[in-house]
Amino acid sequence: MPYALNATRTESPVSPSLAETRWLVAANLLALFAAGGLIVWYLMLNNAATARGFAIRALERQVAELNEQRKTLDIQAATAASLKGVEGRMQAMGFVPVEGVDYIEGVAGAVAVR
Repeated sequence: MPYALNATRTESPVSPSLAETRWLVAANLLALFAAGGLIVWYLMLNNAATARGFAIRALERQVAELNEQRKTLDIQAATAASLKGVEGRMQAMGFVPVEGVDYIEGVAGAVAVR
């Protein structure tokens, strides 16, 4: 007889007990929070790496600009130190070129009198 009136209820081997169900829920929640934490950690790490990359790129641009300025200043310094540059500044200050130079021959020996 499949149905009995006074049959006692027994646990089915397929359905888990309440303690097993709570343990599974706790384990699943723990795994979910751990995965969420790892995702947040990965995003923070990726964000920091990206920020460092932008900073490096900005510094590289600044280095390139400073190198260009250095080259320009080197050219300006070379021009200022050249003979034409010195002559131009001397003429601007009112100096005139020397036309004839007379040299004096000195005597060999003593250069001062006591």
